[in-house]
Amino acid sequence: MIKPVRVTAIKKYVIRAEFEDGVTGEADLSDSAGKGVFGFWEKDDNFFDVFINKETFGIAWNEDLEIDPETVYTQIKTSIEEHA
Repeated sequence: MIKPVRVTAIKKYVIRAEFEDGVTGEADLSDSAGKGVFGFWEKDDNFFDVFINKETFGIAWNEDLEIDPETVYTQIKTSIEEHA
C-alpha cells in the first residue's frame, strides 16, 4: 500500500504530496473538478482543506470525498519520469 505522509493544496485543483518512499511532487486534479462529489471543491475554499485520512491513508477533503493515494502517486511518478 502506498502511503502519503504529507499533502497540501498549493493552488486550486493542485496538491503537493509526499509519500513514505520519498516520492514527492505535484498532482493536478482539475480533470475531476466540478464532477459529482468533486463539486464540493467549488464551494468556498474547500479544496484547500485537504488532509490524509489516518484510517484509510486516502487523500481526503471530508468523510465523503477521498482519493486513492495510488492515483496521485502514479501521476507524480509519471511526471518525474517524463522530466528525467
